[in-house]
Order: sequence, then C-alpha cells, then structure tokens
Amino acid sequence: MCNIGKIKAALLHRLSALVVIPLQVLRFNIHTLIHSFNRKTCATCRVGTPIRRPLALPQAILLLLLATASFSHAKDLGVHGPLFEITEPSLLDTIHSRLKEMEAAGELDQMREEMQNTTRSYVERPRPVPGLGKAEEYATWDVDMSITLNEDLSDHKGQIFARAGTVVNPLAYSRFDKRIVLFDGDDPEQVSFALSRGNELDTLLVLVNGDPLGLMREHGRRFYFDQNAVLVDRFGVRNVPAVVSRADPVMRVEEVVVR
Repeated sequence: MCNIGKIKAALLHRLSALVVIPLQVLRFNIHTLIHSFNRKTCATCRVGTPIRRPLALPQAILLLLLATASFSHAKDLGVHGPLFEITEPSLLDTIHSRLKEMEAAGELDQMREEMQNTTRSYVERPRPVPGLGKAEEYATWDVDMSITLNEDLSDHKGQIFARAGTVVNPLAYSRFDKRIVLFDGDDPEQVSFALSRGNELDTLLVLVNGDPLGLMREHGRRFYFDQNAVLVDRFGVRNVPAVVSRADPVMRVEEVVVR
C-alpha cells in the first residue's frame, strides 16, 4: 500500500470515532481530496491529476475535517443557571389598578369636575388680550390690506394666474362690509357704545375682555372674542373701544373716547 493509502486508512480510523457519516462517502472524500493535492499517481487506485499549485498534506487534512463537519449532529446542551419568572407588573395593569383606586376614592370624579370647570371658565371668560388700554383721545389711521406674492400661484391644471411680485388687495375681491367693534365687555360704557353702533346685519361685536356668553344671554346679540389678539395685532389697535370699517381701498381704524 502506498503512503496515500496508509494516510487514508489512518484518517478513516480517527474520523470514524468523531463523525457519524456513511463509510463509503468518507472513503471517497478522503481519497479524492488527497489525490487532488498530490502530484504523484497512486499505483493502487490509479487516480491523480497534477495541479499548478498543490497544497501540503496537512492543509488537505484540515479541509477534509471542515468538509465533514456538516455531517455532525447538534446536541442539546441543556439549561445552565437559574431561571426566574418576569415579576415586573404590566404598565397597562398598573394604570388600570390606579384608576380603580382613584375611582373608589372619588378622585376621578373630582378630576372630571375640575376639567369641566376649567373648560367652562375658559369658554365663559377667555384669556384677555394683553397690553390694551382705554381710549383717552380720538385717533384714526388706515390699514392697507394688500399683500405681495412671494411665488407664482397656479390653478388645479397648473396654469399660473398670478406671478410672484404681484400686489393683491383682498378688498378688491371681497364683499365684506361689516363694521367691527373691539371693546372691553367688563366696561358697561363700552358695551353700550358697541351695541349702539349697529345691528346683527352690519356690525360684529368683538370682545377683548369679558364674558361673551353672559352678554349674549343678557342682550340677545352675538358676541365674539378676539382670541390670540388676531384682529388687534392686524389692525394695530392700542386702545378700546375701537371701530374698524371699510374705506376702499383700505380699512379704517378709529379709537373712540366713551364717557
């Protein structure tokens, strides 16, 4: 037997104790792998094809061991170390438990009542517009409502109908002609002045302070509130009562003294 035959027999004996694979498959793999890296031809098996860069025999054995590793079987190594159940309570369960405790103690009803009172008080008396005084002398000025376009405007078909830089005056396209009276609803004189300026059809009564719902029930008129000081800032109002009316092509603002 040649050296290759001896090596093959030794490998078969050693590997059979490590890997459980069909013996014929193992013989074929060893035989083919050794000869594929050996330049000499075995007289016994008459197999062997020289290659340009043959590997050493130890390298061939290493590759064989890697190739046969796929035939090995996985083992259950068992459980090592203690196992513990998850003891942390669920967040939803904690919230639900807390709500039950609050309901039993009456805290939920108290919280609900506080929220209702807060909402009701805000509706009945919204936050006053800050920084306003009572008019001590008559003043008037005009406010130009025109805007300058920063970009082209197009319709749903992509056709441009207004170019950037175009100056547009909304009053040229609006029919709004109602008078706007801004006043303090806690001042009876200003309330009387506002009511005397017109009716529902031609006048909007806008509070900057006070109770719009209470005044509505008392006078049978609609009262609005300038929330976030939108109108006061737009028209530059500093004192009340103030009357804003249309005076094409501008809006005219008047601060009126009431006694």
